[in-house]
Amino acid sequence: MAHPKIKNTITFTDQYGEHLNLSKRQILEIDELTYKWLKDYTWSIDPDYDEKTERCRYYKTIYRKLNVKQRSQFREIKQEVKSNYEKQDFEKRRFEIKQKEYASLKLSDNELVELQEILQKIQWETSDKSGYKVEDYKINHRRN
Repeated sequence: MAHPKIKNTITFTDQYGEHLNLSKRQILEIDELTYKWLKDYTWSIDPDYDEKTERCRYYKTIYRKLNVKQRSQFREIKQEVKSNYEKQDFEKRRFEIKQKEYASLKLSDNELVELQEILQKIQWETSDKSGYKVEDYKINHRRN
């Protein structure tokens, strides 16, 4: 179970606690660390904030709290997750999601592909015509 103040978030201990056989002390320390990390860095407005660096620092700190056996188990779990992720066919999955989304239209596979291409083209044209860019927004926002 996560820190009492962390809600609607799957934490490290929720995800890996049972697999790594974490002790109660380890769970408390890791949950406290997670709470502090979420509190300090979630939606940070610091311009020098780098999420990737902070996440890496967070996992290194957790890694130091694990014993040797737990570290090797954690490496194996992460490697397995990575290999499963690489095996996934995201285009096929995206197509299946669109099939469910547009099931009421009763389209064939070819018609669904055409519809997706049309929708993508419309999205790109709308984006190009609007000329909206994040950098322009920042400049205009400062002027106002």
